[in-house]
Amino acid sequence: MAAALPDRCLRHRHGADRIGELPDDLLHQILHRVASTPAAVRTGVLSRRWRRLWADLTELRLDSVLAPVPGIGTVDGALDACCVPTVTRLSVSLDHLPPWGSGLSADRVAPWLRFASRRVAGDLCILLPPAAAGGAVVVEEDLRLPVCERVTEITLWLGYRFRLRMPAAGTFAALTFVNIRDARMDSRELEQFVSCGCPRLEELAVRLPPFLAESVVCIRSESLRRLDYHIKNTRRLEVAAPSLERLSMSNADRAYITAPELGEVAWEDDSFNPLRHQFTETGRRLRRLVLTLSSTTAELLQRFYNVDQLIVDILIPHGGDGYKSFLENVDMLPCCDVLVVQSTSTSHCSIPSLLHLLRSSTGVKKFVVYLEFNRILCYSIVLKTSNNL
Repeated sequence: MAAALPDRCLRHRHGADRIGELPDDLLHQILHRVASTPAAVRTGVLSRRWRRLWADLTELRLDSVLAPVPGIGTVDGALDACCVPTVTRLSVSLDHLPPWGSGLSADRVAPWLRFASRRVAGDLCILLPPAAAGGAVVVEEDLRLPVCERVTEITLWLGYRFRLRMPAAGTFAALTFVNIRDARMDSRELEQFVSCGCPRLEELAVRLPPFLAESVVCIRSESLRRLDYHIKNTRRLEVAAPSLERLSMSNADRAYITAPELGEVAWEDDSFNPLRHQFTETGRRLRRLVLTLSSTTAELLQRFYNVDQLIVDILIPHGGDGYKSFLENVDMLPCCDVLVVQSTSTSHCSIPSLLHLLRSSTGVKKFVVYLEFNRILCYSIVLKTSNNL
């Protein structure tokens, strides 16, 4: 049988490198579909030609779970070996490493940011493990973010390790998305970065530990469409964003929001004061409103006449001054099509509040209640009606 085979087939059966004969474009497509850059490196055992092909990839995905030797040395080696002038994605995920002994000082992380400023034209994502249990800030080294003119998205979760310093000058010309968590920031540097350094920024999410001192933060942006702002001890937050459509916020003692296109609000504070929290130049209608309903946040409901979807979490015990204030402030809900009451305790204390909420509802076409039992099972009751409840 073997003698009948063509010579070409015999060469393939006796050691010819069929994988190595594939064109480079096809090999790069194969490696791009591998789960991570370290996994792409390990494919070098298949063929000699594959041993250096990974260095020509335009996406670097470095995950401590998939890396053969988890640690920052894997990141340093991959960046040093990278041969392409432009990288479309740099993702460094070391959040699975233990916080102790990881060696993640500012001097080790700063070169990754400098690499991004020179090479990345796309997404930059760096996720670090927490510096200590409980999320306490134990290290406050300065980590400087250089100007990244071609980066379009930045995600930095810094594990309470650093004080992130923003560049004093320069423009992030292509940047549209920013998500920064667990790092100290200076309020004035944050203002300058958003209002002057990012002319195309559309989404900003900041969940940070307290400023070093109570601060006033002013955010002005013509392009901003979504803002998630959660920074403790913010004394005053001013937002002027004519294109802003979605707002999620907490921890601002005073807030003044100027956003004529605002359509969705998630109010994560447990209090609301109409004298200190003001929505100016905004309409009386929202597509979606999410809040924890208490005796004080109930006043936020009076700000809007129509809410297409109202989502509330009731935390008002029956009886006492808080419950009386709730009854006074919630005599009429905004007109809404969908009313969702979520995470409602099944204790007797929550039932009167729920019934009062139903009696105050007008125009509701769909009513959803999530009931939680023993914090494990969650049931929902859905009521659809064409009449008022």
